[in-house]
Amino acid sequence: MNFVVESNNHGAALFDDGYFTEASAVLQQTLRTLVRVTDGSHEATAESQINIKHKRKDSRVPVQYSNSPSSSFVYQKTLRISYAREIDAPLASCAVLFNLALAKHMNALQVPCSSKKTTLLSSASKLYKMAYETLPDNDAEEATISNLIIALAVLNNLGHIYHEIGEYEVSRLFLDDLSNLCISSKDDHKFAEIAQDIDGLFLNSVLLRTPDMAAAA
Repeated sequence: MNFVVESNNHGAALFDDGYFTEASAVLQQTLRTLVRVTDGSHEATAESQINIKHKRKDSRVPVQYSNSPSSSFVYQKTLRISYAREIDAPLASCAVLFNLALAKHMNALQVPCSSKKTTLLSSASKLYKMAYETLPDNDAEEATISNLIIALAVLNNLGHIYHEIGEYEVSRLFLDDLSNLCISSKDDHKFAEIAQDIDGLFLNSVLLRTPDMAAAA
């Protein structure tokens, strides 16, 4: 699993530097390796094994090389896997899936409207949903920071993708879920570390309206 950790974090670093295509290639290989070395029987363990890469203070600020105004609504913080004696396979899978989805998502926003863009957004949406499905089904009291921020990020980014392709009703379903989750977790002190992220994502759920939108600044 050490290769998975190194490869995921390398892909995340490439993404943070704006190399979306290269990040996608690295993370795609990471996912293939992860599928081979895991059997899906591992149980979730240490919360500390997933770290949010806080390179940008505002989760709505696009990376330098993005040329799409709507990318300001994409949650762009990558997920890093910490080294541990026993790697939590489901959580590691979630991190790789999310990072790969994010790289494809942002890569799609760099290309003009085309079949390639549609393909990338479709692939990203499937990967986001897979990442969401790997999260433990915890109730509010058992939810961890890692699980919450991943769930919020996935709902936000899926809302953006469906808005981008013009499926506004589907987009609103994801954004409504995002809004409800933000509201339910906002005043929980154990999530104080990600309070700024929650506020920013809640604002996205309000401002990403159909079909017009105003970037949250």
